[in-house]
Amino acid sequence: MQLQSSVALLQKSFSLLNKLAYRYLVVIDDVWTRLAWETIQSALPKNVHTSRIIMTTRINSVGQLCCASDKGFIYQMKPLSRSDSENLFLKRIFCDEEKFPVQLEMVKNEMLAKCDGLPLAIVTLASLLHTKPRTKEEWDRALNSISYMHEKDSGLEVMDKILSLSYNELPHHMRNCLLHLSTFPEDHKIYKDILVWRWIAEGFVAGKQGYTLEQVAESYFYELINRNLIQHITLVPRYGMYAVEEGCRVHDIILNFLIPRSVEENFVTLLDSEGLPSSDRKIRRLSVWHNPIHSMEVFRGTMDLSHLRSISLCNINAQGWAAMPSVLDLPVLRVLDLEEYNDLRIADPDCILGLFHLRYLRFGGAICAMLPAQIGNLQYLQTLDLSGANVTQLPKSIILLKRLVRLVGYQLIMPDGFGNMESLQELGNLDGCNFSLSFGEDLALLSKLRVVRVTFIGGSTSNPRTREESLLSALCKLGGNINYLRCVYIYDNVGGGDCLVDSWYPPPSQLQKFVHISKHLRFPKWITSSLCDLTYLDILVQKMEREHLRILEDLPAICSLYLDVKQVADDGLVISRGGAFPSLTCFQFYNIEGPGLVFERGMRKLELLRLGFDADKAQSTYGSLDAGIRHLSSVKNIFLTVRVVSEGEHDPMEEAVKSAIFDGQIHKLPNYPRVDIGFSRRRSGGM
Repeated sequence: MQLQSSVALLQKSFSLLNKLAYRYLVVIDDVWTRLAWETIQSALPKNVHTSRIIMTTRINSVGQLCCASDKGFIYQMKPLSRSDSENLFLKRIFCDEEKFPVQLEMVKNEMLAKCDGLPLAIVTLASLLHTKPRTKEEWDRALNSISYMHEKDSGLEVMDKILSLSYNELPHHMRNCLLHLSTFPEDHKIYKDILVWRWIAEGFVAGKQGYTLEQVAESYFYELINRNLIQHITLVPRYGMYAVEEGCRVHDIILNFLIPRSVEENFVTLLDSEGLPSSDRKIRRLSVWHNPIHSMEVFRGTMDLSHLRSISLCNINAQGWAAMPSVLDLPVLRVLDLEEYNDLRIADPDCILGLFHLRYLRFGGAICAMLPAQIGNLQYLQTLDLSGANVTQLPKSIILLKRLVRLVGYQLIMPDGFGNMESLQELGNLDGCNFSLSFGEDLALLSKLRVVRVTFIGGSTSNPRTREESLLSALCKLGGNINYLRCVYIYDNVGGGDCLVDSWYPPPSQLQKFVHISKHLRFPKWITSSLCDLTYLDILVQKMEREHLRILEDLPAICSLYLDVKQVADDGLVISRGGAFPSLTCFQFYNIEGPGLVFERGMRKLELLRLGFDADKAQSTYGSLDAGIRHLSSVKNIFLTVRVVSEGEHDPMEEAVKSAIFDGQIHKLPNYPRVDIGFSRRRSGGM
């Protein structure tokens, strides 16, 4: 958040607090300058309610300035100890069973001395070395690159020099992808698919034999994570679906490293509320944050925008949009990303029709009631993202977009003939209750389709089963083709989804993700251990038998498994094989009306567990309440939802569950996992 907008928010909040005569505790993170502190301080109310302020900074002089006379207190964060530094460094480079090469001992010690106990510096340097041969020559070269650091260098200077080494070691195309992240504001959460398709539209991604551009771009994304230059995060789903999504964020130290280099190389021009960029350079990429209306008006009048290739707008309202340059002044624009907005409505969407070279168009937060009727004129368009628009009915001309690879939004209604959009790889979220009778035929023609999302949430009075059978027929044909299909997401609150349980044949052999949120159905017959690429599965099942669990245990690649189960086998479910779920890292099993399941062996890589069960039924079925969590040796986070009979505030069953988990389980686990237990109550004798 920019300084001025932060101060305005503080002033509004404190005005209310003063009126209510409340005490307050405010935490202000990452203050960099004296001016920033003085500006923030001016917004703080002066009263006698003994309120408190906690401020963080990396600069000692700023911390001293923030102290209230001699009563202020500065807590100095201590660097990692030598032992902890070494453990962190080695864990990033070597597997537990590997021995550290003796010839690297001295150079390792010198590197750790340079890092001075800074975790980010240690991990970044170790991540770089992880990509290199483990030879003394390579490690000496890395050490020499940072050896000019002086003992008196501050932590920020140390970090800057290590980042310079990592940055310069990147291949040219990946360096462009990293610099491109400077277009996003600090602390911004970036969805992976948005990022990789932006890279493709910008021309940063080089083709590779046997791979799509998306696959190559994703490899860049994961490589930047592997090098610790971006942080992998899990994000809430979009498009009305429940499947979690991947994304990233950029550490503010790394972002502060990237921005000056991006500006210096004239890679991105940043326009925010803090000031104007230089006017003596050609502008190729423009990123605008936080409604700098005056700056935008001056910018529009003084800058040559004829070479502008991409625009990213974030947190812009209607006034900010009005201050933007006309698209008539942007003859070579390839990317228009309307990221996030404050009540921005685009009254005249026809304005985009002049952008003949446009490859990427996203309405991420801008409300647009309809697309231009002649949207098909944008012949170079590759990505059309309507996730923030109010558009559902798509114009007929959209089928003319022969190069369109990605069409996403919410409750989209496709026109007849969309099967001619031969380049489509991702399509959805489609309105399953309002598509035409030719929908299945058109969908089956999209032989390159990799991702499809369909939602059935009412609307048409036609038989929903007929429509689902039409979808199934198309999926069967797609599964029998060259088999590009990787991800299928279906959300259904209408019913009739059991046709997808028994009749999907052949299922795509390379299916990676499958989500079917519907009423509880039978366990799908087509799910077998032959699905070697299936990594993500989210289904609702009426009754899960032990043979169903055995099938899931043998899926070799499954990493994330979400099961909502109405009933389990009469004698319960037990995971008892040592080789069960060899790749699983995230497991959710909700059986809130039943006993849940018990862990005895397996799941050696599991890090996140979400478990829901009825306490009384677990006790009667398994004879205990602990679920065998002590056998999950890698688990780091545990979230339990336990249903108990309502007995008032101090329910004995609640205490029994807590005792079983905390006294008998958690202390036996090596990672000391975080545990969160929530209770739901039912009446005695109720279901």
